[in-house]
Amino acid sequence: MSFSLTIVGLLFLLTGVALLARAFVFSSNATIAAQSGAPSAFNADVLWSLCAQRFDLRFAFGFLMAGMALMVLAFAGANRAGGLQFASLAALYIALLYYSLMREQMVSTDAAAIAQGIATQKRPAPTRVRTPPAPPRLVASADGAA
Repeated sequence: MSFSLTIVGLLFLLTGVALLARAFVFSSNATIAAQSGAPSAFNADVLWSLCAQRFDLRFAFGFLMAGMALMVLAFAGANRAGGLQFASLAALYIALLYYSLMREQMVSTDAAAIAQGIATQKRPAPTRVRTPPAPPRLVASADGAA
């Protein structure tokens, strides 16, 4: 069985997308909270930007995966099905409409939830630093010996 260069290229593309997604798409709320600053004084603008970035990348990842699936279907010979092309374009339009209408609300909700989590985090109790005892002082004796 021989592989086409197209299939190998598709595997490289999917691997690259998966590695990129690992860093951004699947980032947790805790990661975003840590990146936006310390629990006592986080930067709300950075927090909102990171939430927006994650939301945008999740949509982009979905579009990339759908595009790869359509390329595989076209490669398999489903390219001549007009109904599939129309349904794909309709799904793309609906997804883009949802994205443009809901982006601000979804990002704001996500950022508010993370900010609430940051605000309610227990701050570690301050630790008392124990200083080591001072070394014994050597006192010189009257005869000059230490």
